[in-house]
Amino acid sequence: MQIQLNVLIGIDGLIIGSFSGTSIILESDGRGFEMTLQLFPRFCEAVYNHFHKKFPKLKMKNFELILFSLLIGLLHYCYQHNSLVIKSTYLALFKQFWGKN
Repeated sequence: MQIQLNVLIGIDGLIIGSFSGTSIILESDGRGFEMTLQLFPRFCEAVYNHFHKKFPKLKMKNFELILFSLLIGLLHYCYQHNSLVIKSTYLALFKQFWGKN
């Protein structure tokens, strides 16, 4: 009975993920990319937690620090190469903090 329940939960997640994923396609390019920047850290954390439950000995020291560093690097790359996808409020803050290109 437990195996069938896990299969149903997986199928439900697939259906819900498909509906929410297709809604991102309907958004503008900048908004879709902005949502991706917001969801990517949660995805990385969920994957890490999943593998940590399956393999308890797999433990990364300072995982949050590594994830934060990668995401700040990704955000800085987006600021340097495609600043149109960043909200104007964040863009003004980044211009004060990092300066102009």
